Amino acid sequence: MRLIFAGNKGFYNYNDAFERWRSGFFLRKGPKLVKKRTYPQTTGTVEPILRLRAVVFVFWGVIFFALSPAGGQRPVLLEPNQVSFPVIQPLGRWELMSELQPDGSRVVTYTGGVLVIQRRPAEETILTLKAQNAVAFLPASRPIGGGQGRVRDPNQTEMERLSEAVSGIYLEGDVVMETGDFGIGERGNFRFTAEKLYYDFVHQRALGLDGVLRLELPDPAIPFYVRAQRIRQLSEYYFRAEELKLSNDEFYQPHVWLGASRADIAAVDAAGGVPSRLSEIDHYRFDLRDVTANLEDLPVFYWPQVKGDNVGVDAPLSSVRTGYSSIWGLSFESEWDLASLFGLPQPPGYDSVLRIDEFTKRGPAGGVELDYTHDFYRGNLRSYIVDDKGEDRLGRYDLRHDIEPTRPLRGRARWQHRQFLPLDWQGTVEISYLSDPTFLESWEEREFDTDKEQETLIYLKQQRDQWAFDFLSKWSLNDFEYTMKELPTAGFHVAGQDLFDIFTYYHNGFVSRVSERAGDREVPGLSGSYEPWALPYFTDQRDHAFAVSRHELSLPIHLWGFNIAPTVIGTYVYDDAAAADSFVQGAGGVRASTQFHRIDNSVKSRLWDLDRVRHIIVPEVSAFWVDSDQTETEPYDVFNFSVRQRWQTKRGAEGAKRSVDFLRFNAQVTLVGPDEDDVGFPNKFFFSAPEPQFGMQPFMNADFMNLGLARRERINQSLASHTTCDWSWLISDTTAFLGGVNYNMNDGVVSQAYSSLAVQRGGRTSYYIGDFYLRDADAFRDTDGHFLTAGLSYRLNRKYSFSLAHQFDVERTVDTHTQLALVREFPHWFGAFVVNLDPARDRYSFSVSFWPAGYDKIALGARRFARLGW
Repeated sequence: MRLIFAGNKGFYNYNDAFERWRSGFFLRKGPKLVKKRTYPQTTGTVEPILRLRAVVFVFWGVIFFALSPAGGQRPVLLEPNQVSFPVIQPLGRWELMSELQPDGSRVVTYTGGVLVIQRRPAEETILTLKAQNAVAFLPASRPIGGGQGRVRDPNQTEMERLSEAVSGIYLEGDVVMETGDFGIGERGNFRFTAEKLYYDFVHQRALGLDGVLRLELPDPAIPFYVRAQRIRQLSEYYFRAEELKLSNDEFYQPHVWLGASRADIAAVDAAGGVPSRLSEIDHYRFDLRDVTANLEDLPVFYWPQVKGDNVGVDAPLSSVRTGYSSIWGLSFESEWDLASLFGLPQPPGYDSVLRIDEFTKRGPAGGVELDYTHDFYRGNLRSYIVDDKGEDRLGRYDLRHDIEPTRPLRGRARWQHRQFLPLDWQGTVEISYLSDPTFLESWEEREFDTDKEQETLIYLKQQRDQWAFDFLSKWSLNDFEYTMKELPTAGFHVAGQDLFDIFTYYHNGFVSRVSERAGDREVPGLSGSYEPWALPYFTDQRDHAFAVSRHELSLPIHLWGFNIAPTVIGTYVYDDAAAADSFVQGAGGVRASTQFHRIDNSVKSRLWDLDRVRHIIVPEVSAFWVDSDQTETEPYDVFNFSVRQRWQTKRGAEGAKRSVDFLRFNAQVTLVGPDEDDVGFPNKFFFSAPEPQFGMQPFMNADFMNLGLARRERINQSLASHTTCDWSWLISDTTAFLGGVNYNMNDGVVSQAYSSLAVQRGGRTSYYIGDFYLRDADAFRDTDGHFLTAGLSYRLNRKYSFSLAHQFDVERTVDTHTQLALVREFPHWFGAFVVNLDPARDRYSFSVSFWPAGYDKIALGARRFARLGW
């Protein structure tokens, strides 16, 4: 470690002296901490002026001594072995005032700069104080150079003897107080700057005026700042501030900050107690009173008390969004740390959020979100409630616009929890409640489009080695939607069990009691038009038993570089709702695969960034013949051939090259006989289960309100002759080209096709171009889905970034969505202005958002309707 101290005559290097001093030797001989100085004699009017300044310093020092803190978080009186005497080094003029003060003490004044260092061996820390001027107090109870049985060291300088006697010091002018680890690390450091400060060395307390306290969280190393009219250090790791601004912004005037009349901030260890040294600090605990959230000088929120942990990371204000939408009106959306607002400590692994929103066209809304993770469990809670006085606009079809909710008070609640139990058991609980059929689609559109089905269930599983036993009971709290209750389902599964060191055995089986209910037939937006087609044939309820037991036995053989596995499969199915209560299906066939590669060292290309090429080829073949006594559906035989290929090269700087898969290309052909007709979705062959599969797939999916589609699924796996290919080409580290095609050979049509190009240039520009095609995507208009999507992001300068995203419907030749965003980067915060145009839904919006750096719950634009967010 090297220390450079700046004085009024230049810079001085005290490396050798400091190394000896910090290793435990009090400097009495050898190098001094400061260069010996001689001062000119003061005559005339100069000496009275200096003495007048000293008297002023002493006056303020006495005032601060009287106002010094009287309480603390820890025992205030330190034992002699807990702390060393402060080393006071004047960088300018100093003078001992021998006149006794009223309490019997004497003082030393310093002008022109002073440096104070105190070593604390018990806490492995070093305290440093710096200022332009200072007054040191020498109480009568601590004699200079000895006392209390100590023998005076004749080698001590007068300054060293004064340091031993000092009990407190008053500093003025560019005051800096900071502490750090005794060793190399700097974990948990704090820095305190002020205009005036008094420090009590005996009780480790301080009082500062117009100060800034900088605290650094240990993990991650994020600083936060407390600016206050008055800051007290009540003990080593406990501070109290009055009339303060709290932020993670080092600027004097923060852009986003919390104001409070008082704040108590204490460092705590991992167990929640008082740390004994800096390295034990785990986080900071705070208690704020009369709290306001402010953007620049504008208060936007008030709360009487905020308590919690980790100020630098989990600030009470998580994000703010405001804007206007043709559907929602003028909106204000905010997210707050729930534990902080209600004065509760945040347990480790928990993240709680309170959402407080207002929409002028809809009404007030709010909810609670909770995510938690522990060694033995994890889960989440989502809840939201709104007093809705508006209408839903559910899709791009006119018949689904302006739908009035069935009730004004609407909401949802969902809890998902997984518990890890002894003996390799684990349990999962899900509870989902929706107030009405259209709430989720209207208010949580992203979740409705992409998340799993809303379910209420209890699931238990025990898994060991290759086998697993599970138990599932599922029902529904939402009577208005289709439900398939499992009351209950029990299953047993075996994967890859070795038998006699010859065969490999697989099993998948379950037995269940199923209760299906159609739900309400009034589908919002579809009543009178599509109900007969969209809803199932049964109207009330259907109960039946269902059981499946599938057994697979294979004989793995390695021959001439090929992996060959002759396989037989037998499946038993029982369904008392079918025409035949039960049937048996048998299948026999073979799987085979191999792998080979070739290396070409002659390939060198700067244009394509290639340095040698390794080509890896993995061909696979699967052929199975299927027979069954089932009469409803004729079983089919299946043959599949696929080739997976990878091309690898070396990329990177010389001496640090790495292997990269720069190109992948996979292709396969599947032949089925007899072939299925009119299979209106992309086909996929499963190498692990080539024969027709049976399971409790619902007759109608619960999410049929999405575009009014009841996605009927056959109980058998539907497969047609098809071919597929997909590729990914990493042209460079900043350019990638992806794509894929699914072609139905029986119908002679492309079922699905997609391609995209993603490019990043120079660290400032990135863009994306994508094309997606899906056959029979729009069942209402009997048309395909074909969309072009393009996006551009450009960093204008250090503070501003610009992004544009656009989607175009090729089939209908209309724009479907446009989003324009301007992002402003503040110190440790971000702000964004976003414009959304959605002609397909006949709506538009603009919004302003603020969120802290590192916050992972951001939707660019208003949360309810941001569709192409970052």
